[in-house]
Amino acid sequence: MAERSLRSRTSSLYRSSGAIPKKPRVAASRFDTGRSSLGKSSEVQDLRSSLETERKEKTELLATVTRLQQTIESQQKQLIELQRVIEEARNNAETQAKRDSETMMAEIRALVKHQRKECQRKRQQQQRQRQQQQSQPQSGPLPAAPLHSEMVETMSEMVSIEEVVPSFAEVVRRKNLGQNRGKPRGAQQPQQQPPQSQRQEVTVSNQRQRQQQQQQQRQLPQSKEYQQRNEQLRHDNRRPARPRLDQIIFEPRSGETYKTLFEKIRLNQSLREENKGVRQGYRTTRDFIRLALNKDVDAATLLERFQAALGDLGTGRIVTEMAENLVTNMDMLVTKEEVQSGLCLALERTSVAATISIWERRDGTKRARIRLPRKDAALLEGKRIVVGYSICPVSGAPKQPRNAIRCFRCLERGHITAECHGEDRSGLCVRCGASDHRAASCINAPKCIVCGGPHRIAAPGCSIVPPQC
Repeated sequence: MAERSLRSRTSSLYRSSGAIPKKPRVAASRFDTGRSSLGKSSEVQDLRSSLETERKEKTELLATVTRLQQTIESQQKQLIELQRVIEEARNNAETQAKRDSETMMAEIRALVKHQRKECQRKRQQQQRQRQQQQSQPQSGPLPAAPLHSEMVETMSEMVSIEEVVPSFAEVVRRKNLGQNRGKPRGAQQPQQQPPQSQRQEVTVSNQRQRQQQQQQQRQLPQSKEYQQRNEQLRHDNRRPARPRLDQIIFEPRSGETYKTLFEKIRLNQSLREENKGVRQGYRTTRDFIRLALNKDVDAATLLERFQAALGDLGTGRIVTEMAENLVTNMDMLVTKEEVQSGLCLALERTSVAATISIWERRDGTKRARIRLPRKDAALLEGKRIVVGYSICPVSGAPKQPRNAIRCFRCLERGHITAECHGEDRSGLCVRCGASDHRAASCINAPKCIVCGGPHRIAAPGCSIVPPQC
């Protein structure tokens, strides 16, 4: 406290007297930084030199940027000038071409006009000469042939000129039609056409001759081979039938109707997704319900779901389009069971609905004609299946010729049931002619129903020619 009061008094005395106290000098040795004057001067020189170098580099960089900017500006000016020159040259070329085309068109029009006038003058002169010739029959004939040939040459020149340069209307017509080719409408060769009445007479006579020739061809007796060949050609050239979609048919139980089954299927909320695959329901002639399915639907899965929902109210079955495949190069000991197992292995299924017909060839190998759903037939066609110890190729069965088609009503060949007018033998066996069994289970010797020979009905060696339906 005493020191603080003394300082305050001293400061107040200095202020009252007006004198400023001097600060005590401090010796330099107490603040020595350890650097000499020589080291300081060298660092300052280095710093100045580095600053000077940076300043020079910056100046050079600015000068380079300025030069580049001037170069870019000059190139832009040159580009603008070049574009202007190109535009002027294009305009001049278009103007010159338009002027040349107009001049050429004017010359061509003038030439065509002159040729037309010349042709008209020659035609009038020729008409006057003909009139003079008719008025003076005693005089000799006038030389009209040279004049006519001259006129034809002139007209041909006119036509060639009009072909080269079409008119404006012709150009517009071609542009609207989208075709810029062909002769103009007026460019036709001058030729003498017969009168209208004469042309009609010629047309009528040609039609009469054509009709007479057609009647003569119809009256000619056609041989049986000719008729069969025409029938076969019509059958082969027929448009392929559209593939039919799968169907499911439910037979209702006694006491139930087709409509009840359809309501059980359509109105079932748990079958909402399955009903999307059903296109429509139809009533059959036997009061069954037929469900038409969509294209990409698994009919077996739908049948299983619908049957589970219906229970014992009805029994369902699948109706699908069938196709035939041919399996060749089979071993002589192959059986139907081995072919069936080969089909299941190829299709990766446990069972396949297929009808298999096997026959043996002269060399001992066997072939099989397989009838199965069209979808499965398409999957197998062109592939190879394992049948027994053999790897056999599968191909599409060849189309049956028209004369080999068998009618299921009269059992003859060459027509179908819808065209049949013969005797009804649909209840007889094709092999032996008995009525108590079918050909699939027949073990009797073959016997023809028509001639009684040791062969099937409608065999190629039958002595009796069947009547044509």
